[in-house]
Amino acid sequence: MNNGFLILMLIIAILAFSGRIQGLSGLLIFGLILFFLGWFTIKFFWIILAIVGINYLTKSMRPKTQRRTQYTYRTYTQQDFEDFFRRAAGSQYGGHYQRRSSESYGNPYATYTEDLTKYYMVLGVAKGANKEEVKKAYLKKVKEHHPDRFTNASEGEKKYHEEQLKSINEAYDKIEKSYTV
Repeated sequence: MNNGFLILMLIIAILAFSGRIQGLSGLLIFGLILFFLGWFTIKFFWIILAIVGINYLTKSMRPKTQRRTQYTYRTYTQQDFEDFFRRAAGSQYGGHYQRRSSESYGNPYATYTEDLTKYYMVLGVAKGANKEEVKKAYLKKVKEHHPDRFTNASEGEKKYHEEQLKSINEAYDKIEKSYTV
């Protein structure tokens, strides 16, 4: 490539980017720019390859114990501290904190998920069942253990079915919450 061609390409590029050349000629300009970048890459391919290769080798040969992540620290004020807890726990007017249950703090870093297999077993459905199957199993279990069915039963039997109903309700609540998360 000679200098005249490069100057011509520069003038055409300036005209294209100034809005004077549009449509098909703009596409032509784009092609010429890509051509120039391709020429540059081919002309200096071995230098670029050497730089990339040396960078790769120096990173891979360094022992992992010497790799250190540098952190920048800043001092936090009382206002930063209060803002953090307002955002994490929710706030009301006047700066008073709103109490929430532990599942709904809204912490984006909380990745704990409860194992639901025992709750699926309580309802008698396979793990990963859809909402309809869970609801059908829940209604069936509630009918089976409802306290109104055992009004004439002994106290021990009543207590057993009440505990079963509590565990069924808890299982259904936990599984339903997992669908909404």
